[in-house]
Amino acid sequence: MKEIFARYVGQQIGLNFKEIGKFHPITLVDVQDTYFSVRASKSDAIAHYPFWQVLSFTESKHGIDISGFGMLRAPRVNFVVQTHVLTSGSIGFIFSI
Repeated sequence: MKEIFARYVGQQIGLNFKEIGKFHPITLVDVQDTYFSVRASKSDAIAHYPFWQVLSFTESKHGIDISGFGMLRAPRVNFVVQTHVLTSGSIGFIFSI
C-alpha cells in the first residue's frame, strides 16, 4: 500500500476526512511505513492517518470527480482514499511506540 500512496505525494487526492461518503481535495504530504500524512491547505495542520484506517482507495489516470465542498464544479483527482471516519466527526490517531 505504501508504494501506491507514495506515487501521489505532493499532489491533491480525494479523502473523506469529514464524512464517510463525501470526498474533498487534500494534499498528500508524506507516506511512511504505517501511516500517511495530509494537509488541507498550506496554512493548515498536518493530519496523520494510520493505514489500518483505510477502507479502500481508487486510482484513475483520467481523474475521478469528488465532492469538493462549496465548489460549483466537482474537482478531479487521480487518487481517492476512503477511510474510517469516527461518528463523532473526529479523527483517531494511533501510533505504536
